[in-house]
Amino acid sequence: NRSDRPFNMYLPFFQKTLLLLEPMVIFIDGGENIYSLVKDIRDTTFQPTIIIETKLEDIPCYYMLEKIKSCLQNFSQYDANDITFNCPLYCCIQYSKFKWAQIAIEKIPNKYVAWIDAGISRFFSVMDALYFIPTGDFILHATPESNELVQKCILPEIGSCKCVVRGTIWFATQTGLDSLLMDRFTKEMFDDGKYDNEQVALAHLVHRNPELFQWIDDDPGYHLRQSIFG
Repeated sequence: NRSDRPFNMYLPFFQKTLLLLEPMVIFIDGGENIYSLVKDIRDTTFQPTIIIETKLEDIPCYYMLEKIKSCLQNFSQYDANDITFNCPLYCCIQYSKFKWAQIAIEKIPNKYVAWIDAGISRFFSVMDALYFIPTGDFILHATPESNELVQKCILPEIGSCKCVVRGTIWFATQTGLDSLLMDRFTKEMFDDGKYDNEQVALAHLVHRNPELFQWIDDDPGYHLRQSIFG
């Protein structure tokens, strides 16, 4: 639970997200009831949909779990109450987003894939018909702190859990995803016994490979539009 988004809110968020009129590859672990719920809602959209069921221990970055637990034993965080530092499995799931996006673009071939968290529908109230032309291999939504990262090369400290780069929604080409080799992507996270969420890790990747990224300054909800998939 988070104080602003308790867990029992997420099923309604997820149900509304499933109504998006876009092709989707959906990863679930909830068994037959969740599968039926997803299929029934997606059938009403008449959009291409692939549902992939997986066990928690089979998620792409589950192998990181013991390493994360080891880091947490000795690593002092800035916010010990954050889920990032209280649930080691949480970041295994967050880091798995990038491999899942690779699987999605293979299942439904396209130039761009958009990752969306299950709860993205909490932004739907601000979704207007604002379009943009993608030019980068990895498209991120800026935060006020992003300017420090891009213009001043000020990196967030590992352990700060700062939202410098949003992880809720992003867009990528196959080239962009291929650049996120997990051994490089997580190097800074673990080599010195440190650990943080995927947003901080992305910030470090931006610092290392700025040429890969395109930035969008508006609210992420605006950009989940049909035109991105043209």
